[in-house]
Parts: sequence; C-alpha cells; structure tokens
Amino acid sequence: MVWGLIPSWTKDPATTRHAINARADTLAERPSFRQPLMNQRCLVPANGFYEWKKSGKTSVPHYIHRKDDGLVAIAGLYDLWRSPDGTIKKTFVIVTTDPNALVSRYHDRMPAILRPDDEETWLLPRPLDTSTLRAVLTPYPAEELEPYAVSRRVNDLASEGKELIKKSEREPISV
Repeated sequence: MVWGLIPSWTKDPATTRHAINARADTLAERPSFRQPLMNQRCLVPANGFYEWKKSGKTSVPHYIHRKDDGLVAIAGLYDLWRSPDGTIKKTFVIVTTDPNALVSRYHDRMPAILRPDDEETWLLPRPLDTSTLRAVLTPYPAEELEPYAVSRRVNDLASEGKELIKKSEREPISV
C-alpha cells in the first residue's frame, strides 16, 4: 500500500491532495474517511515516529519509540482506487489522536497507537460504535515511549535507512 489515501470515488488522483493523517475525532464526518471507517480499517506497523521540537530558529527532529524497542500498531484506514484502465491502487492513511504528556511537548496530535488488546477490536469487519472508537483511539501511555534527537537528514525525502533513527549528538528532551 501507498501512504496517502486516495478515496475510491476520486475521479483523478493527480488533481487531489492525498491525506496522510486522519483526525480520530472527525473520522465519521469526513467524506474521504467515512466508508473506510466502516469496514476498511488496518494496522500500520512502525518502529516509531518523528516529531520536531523548536530550538531557537530551527526545528530539531526527534524519534519517538517504545522504550522496549518493540513495534507499535498505528490505527489506519485504507481504500482501493480503480483507474480507468482497471488498475487498482491501494492507499492508506494513519489515524491521529490527542497527544499524551510526552508528545504534547512536540505537537498537538500523535499517531493513534493501538494497545495490543485493542488491535483485534479495530480490525473487526463491521462498523464500530462511537464509544468503542473513543475507547480505542486514545493516546498511547507516555511512560512507555521515549524520545531522542536524530539527524536533520529525516527532512530529506530522498533519505532512507537505519541511520535516520540513530541518536544525534544533541541532548534529548527529558521525560
């Protein structure tokens, strides 16, 4: 799948903006997310995520991950777009929620990281009621996450590799 949701009803994806994030509190209201929320939910596995912290006139990228270095499962939605020639493009968006105490130092949103017990609920092949969505799409516990500064190379879209999550010489923000 490709990150950047293209709704199935899109006429020309080249002329539309592809959402990469979807706010948990407005999923059911947004036309792009309404159908995928009903029955096209997925898990997006990740080692962690990046956020930027203002330091003087520059923003310093930080990598936020589980303290035990385990994978996280981010709540996602997917859709299948069919081109005029019949080719199917599979795309997804990650769901974001309010930040926990740690992430709020960097940003006003964070990925909706699911707790292991909530992953199965998120993947149920039926619509989820509002109370279940609220219970599942909550901030991940701050005490289980750890941030540290990383190279500004993460700002370069052409950069890839493990070196992007290597600790920088900068002093990390204390938890």
